[in-house]
Amino acid sequence: MRTHNLPALLHSFVGVERLIDAMEKAQSASAGGFPPCNIERLDENAYAVTLAVAGFSEEDLAIELDERLLRVHGRKARAEPAEGGPVLLHRGLAMRDFSKEFQLAEHIEVVGASLANGLLRIDLVRKAPEKALPVRIAIARG
Repeated sequence: MRTHNLPALLHSFVGVERLIDAMEKAQSASAGGFPPCNIERLDENAYAVTLAVAGFSEEDLAIELDERLLRVHGRKARAEPAEGGPVLLHRGLAMRDFSKEFQLAEHIEVVGASLANGLLRIDLVRKAPEKALPVRIAIARG
């Protein structure tokens, strides 16, 4: 496996400290987080984050956007077993509370969220401001 000299690499770039911090945070995060999720690129400017939240209803879920940090929380109301009702012999479904965070890049906006078939889908779109788009400069003659 090849190792990289990170300090030498940093001398070549300016303003990438946030990227380095994000990479270090991603490496330290556990790979098997709950709930499992997919991050999809739908086209050049559209993305979707899909979380498997079987057993959670819309009332059990909360989505927050703070600056560029997208947070998804799930809190399942704990119901007491009904008297004379079924007795749970095996708990294989993870119905625990959760909190999951996603750091969004600049100009990424949340445009909607939906819950269907146990999947929470959050739709994102990149909306670059006009000043951030490339500008063609005319070349004057003589």
